[in-house]
Amino acid sequence: MDSPRAGGRYFISEAAIVRLSQTDERSKARLTTWLVNQRRLGVEYPEIFKKTITMAEQQKDLSKHDRADRLLQYIGDQIGEIGKHFDFFPYDIPNTEIAAWSESVGAHEVWYLLDYLDEKGWVKNNKDNFFTYRHIVTVKGYDRLEELETANTKSSKGSVTILPTEPEKKVLNPESKMRKVFIIHGRDDGTKETVARFIERLGLKPIILHEEPSQGRTIIEKFEQHAEVAFAIALLTPDDTGGLAGEEQSHKPRARQNVIFEFGYFIGRLGRHRVCALKKENVETPSDYDGVLYIPFDESGAWKMELVNELKNAGFDVDANLAI
Repeated sequence: MDSPRAGGRYFISEAAIVRLSQTDERSKARLTTWLVNQRRLGVEYPEIFKKTITMAEQQKDLSKHDRADRLLQYIGDQIGEIGKHFDFFPYDIPNTEIAAWSESVGAHEVWYLLDYLDEKGWVKNNKDNFFTYRHIVTVKGYDRLEELETANTKSSKGSVTILPTEPEKKVLNPESKMRKVFIIHGRDDGTKETVARFIERLGLKPIILHEEPSQGRTIIEKFEQHAEVAFAIALLTPDDTGGLAGEEQSHKPRARQNVIFEFGYFIGRLGRHRVCALKKENVETPSDYDGVLYIPFDESGAWKMELVNELKNAGFDVDANLAI
């Protein structure tokens, strides 16, 4: 998804969308702070899960001073060069990045912070005309920006370490762009291992359910927790046979029932553009899943490039050269 109010692009799970609809505006503002922080760490495509929203609800609001500092940094970034100015329309405030950067829920809060910056002598606020307001960072303002930059450089945490959710732990290193990919598999361990190692080679994290700790949970509970992923790959391998009752001679090779169930689950959860199937030769495909991409799992390895293309189309930053 892409939203200026959220500070840019992000991924949000279906479960998190439902959870977000039940969240108050102040918690949503804290969530936008987390999104901005993730991008400042170098994460191009932050991931929001239910736990992320829960942590936002439990997090304390930023102080007035911290919010003003962040607004000053945003204005400084928009201006770019010393001596230039930043213009904006006040009626657009609730729908722009200004609200995200300042953890604001309305225009009145942004105006208060702008007045605060003006009183500090860091910004000069001028009304250019009836519709536009112009803001200029002063010499004292640039001194303050330099102080903030120095403080963030010296600190390993800086001002971007709130909401310590599991997705954030993956991306504390600005160079890391890990994404979770659920691998739906049957009894063909060789194919499963081949695909899992290729996913790792791309810098992604394969999720194989039986390799994850159960921690006393039922299978479905364990599945639901680890289904919080950004992409799913179904391995359609000939582990079973099936067909009409009484016509056993015409039965065809099929994937296991759990594979078909999980395949459909992720289509409903993530959408078809975030699910694909690697299909071995002669395996029967489910008739109800027409329109889903089936990639032939060939011995030559051509499937790797096709899979990379699907991942890139789904928003993953992966190197196509690794598929060669």
